[in-house]
Amino acid sequence: RGVGRSLVEMVGEKRSTWRCWNLMAEVACQTVGWRFATVEDREVITAMVADAAEQASLRLTPPELATSPAKFRRPDGTSVFRPKHSTVFSSDSLLAAEDHLLQRARTATGPTIDLTTVGTITSKADSEGRVLGPDQAAALASVAVPGRVVDVLVGPAGAGKTAAMNAPRRAWETEHGAGSVVGLAPSAVAAQVLADDLRIATENTAKWWTTHQHTGVTFKAGQLVIIDEASLAETLSLNRITLAAEEAGTKVLLVGDYAQLPSVDAGGAFSLLIHDRHDAPELVDVHRFTHAWEKTASLELRHGRTPVIDTYLAQDRIHDGDAEAVTAAAYTAWRHDRQQGLASVLIAETRENVTALNIHTRADLILDSTLKPGPEITLSDGSMAGVGDTIITRRNDRRLRNRHGWVHNGQTWTITAVRDDGSVTIRPPSARFGNSIVLPADYVAEHVDLGYAVTAHRAQSITPTPPTSSSNPRRRGKPVCGYDARARIEPGLRHPRPCRRPRRRRRVPCELGRQPRTLGRAVRDEFVDVGSGGNQACVAGTEQLVRTTAGDRPRHRTDLASELVGLGRYPKRPRSRAGLNDHRCC
Repeated sequence: RGVGRSLVEMVGEKRSTWRCWNLMAEVACQTVGWRFATVEDREVITAMVADAAEQASLRLTPPELATSPAKFRRPDGTSVFRPKHSTVFSSDSLLAAEDHLLQRARTATGPTIDLTTVGTITSKADSEGRVLGPDQAAALASVAVPGRVVDVLVGPAGAGKTAAMNAPRRAWETEHGAGSVVGLAPSAVAAQVLADDLRIATENTAKWWTTHQHTGVTFKAGQLVIIDEASLAETLSLNRITLAAEEAGTKVLLVGDYAQLPSVDAGGAFSLLIHDRHDAPELVDVHRFTHAWEKTASLELRHGRTPVIDTYLAQDRIHDGDAEAVTAAAYTAWRHDRQQGLASVLIAETRENVTALNIHTRADLILDSTLKPGPEITLSDGSMAGVGDTIITRRNDRRLRNRHGWVHNGQTWTITAVRDDGSVTIRPPSARFGNSIVLPADYVAEHVDLGYAVTAHRAQSITPTPPTSSSNPRRRGKPVCGYDARARIEPGLRHPRPCRRPRRRRRVPCELGRQPRTLGRAVRDEFVDVGSGGNQACVAGTEQLVRTTAGDRPRHRTDLASELVGLGRYPKRPRSRAGLNDHRCC
């Protein structure tokens, strides 16, 4: 029983709901280092522990209402009319955590702000000259005045969440003093973005909780804690943090969009809190797009209203093509934008596809002499990198730092030097001089990948400068890339060097998965120019190509394309209890 309960706790940290197969997979992971006399012994032990975990789990699937005749029963007594091992489980701790969050969201004993202060803030522009719109002003009043211990703010990307969060900060510091607003986020990169936007002290949720456990450091009475990207936060983590805030007399504000990607662990709490209220404050005016029709269309897509596809068809935004053509068009458009001084990001479905895109991209950059041949190091995914390559770090390490910060998980860098011992010197892509950090050889080999393409979850966690995104839904198991250029590079950023004819021909790297031949031929074969340059976003799923002008900005960082092709196919995100909205990232 004790082993079963321990296993349930492990699975409950990763999933809101689970089945027998999830329990058996977790047992296999935990016992992979154990030695058994025979394979049969291992299978017996795995089944025994999984059965104990089932007994310790909370069953969500209702029992059968009628007894099936004996001839319609399996040897284990279950009915043949119900799929084998289809019972869905959760845990008491997850349901209790959701109950506690709901209770705190309904409790109005938290600190507040005087309505006069709210009126003063809404009538004045901030330090950047921005004046709150009607929806942002209403959201500020809804958050600041009622005094809920846990409050929420819903905002699609491009709806002015930064300005909307800056308003409560200004109002709170006016009422409660400087330093009375702190920030948290599920990832270190998101926490850094929040700190840069609001100029407040921030930390990622996991680090804050670890520090709280070891040192006892907690919130102060009267503080406002802003948790950004709350849809990515785990339910148990939110419960622990809000409990500490309630005990300290602090108010917690969860900011995010329930229609964006959910947590990769046991999540869904943010969506639960939103739909428990009929008056949840929501930003409705999208500022990111250039064309007025697209502002409305993006919100229609967000709500899953399929007739809006006709609008995109009428605007000549959808074109068809097979998987290879769409992939090639996405890559071609991305390369075109780099040459034109635009910031673009390729997003793939899985890390394997991201690796393949990165390898191809690097090969093309070498071909046109954007990257110069020189010393190379091997990264964690087996690809190679050298001076000038864009990389992404995949582990937080506060020991590796410069004067502006430390190395974050999901942060992009540019390699400036490769050393003989396998270490590399890096600096942020936006910095031309200084701000360098040396990554040790062991870190490079284990926690660094090429950063030309990323996964969808990684794209939501990072904010490029300027913010760009692209998408990559999967069709019949074969992923296709998406691309979207949103804005031109701001002054001071490094522009890609113009393409030039290569001085010499190189052999194709083995990672390209082909027989050795000249790099020029490989790239030409792999990426045929199918079309439309830098003003297209490629999407798969129904083999469609969505065209977006470089000045347009899609509704949020997640996949506009996947909604176009996935409406009616992907299950809707449930709006209720734990366990009923666990959409995990593979």
